[in-house]
Amino acid sequence: MLEESLLTSCGVKMSERVRGKRYLPKSNTKMETSEVKKQEALFALLKDLGSRKADSAKIKVTLVRSTIGRKPNQIKTVKALGLRKLNSVVEKDVNPAILGMVNTVSHLVEVEEIS
Repeated sequence: MLEESLLTSCGVKMSERVRGKRYLPKSNTKMETSEVKKQEALFALLKDLGSRKADSAKIKVTLVRSTIGRKPNQIKTVKALGLRKLNSVVEKDVNPAILGMVNTVSHLVEVEEIS
């Protein structure tokens, strides 16, 4: 019998095992408060821009996070926006298609309104 204080080969105490299965650490699914505020601000900006006339508004989209390991539709969306490398910037006219694309990859880009 193994004592409770001994560690298994994976470094987890026997008492932490659940019904014979390996103990898997819980992933941290909570977003940091700064990221939550950033997402809320982006959604508010997109909603505000969507209610305005499309011909007068422009946005500047900057790729700030890598597309490596992302879903194929997100990679294609970033390419369709004209973003290639990290920190690349494009200016786009505001229309529902562009707003939808930005919303799809909102966690990878930063958006600024251009006057």
